[in-house]
Amino acid sequence: MLQLERDVHRLETEGPDFALGRWIRRNALLGTPVVLLTASGEERGVVKGFHADGALILAGEDGRLRRFSDAEVTEVSDAAGH
Repeated sequence: MLQLERDVHRLETEGPDFALGRWIRRNALLGTPVVLLTASGEERGVVKGFHADGALILAGEDGRLRRFSDAEVTEVSDAAGH
């Protein structure tokens, strides 16, 4: 319970960056090949991280980094293209 109280206090004093940083470090999708469903179709790539605003950062099959703030992860793979 003390840890929860400390975390709530930090959230109140430091703002959402405190919680976002912890969430990003613990996110199971980092480094994982995924398929995203976007308004314009499917995007495949590897999750490289998350922007401070919560957008997912994906390295596409072409190696380019792109941000997605309105997409759904529809498939998670243990190897690229599978």
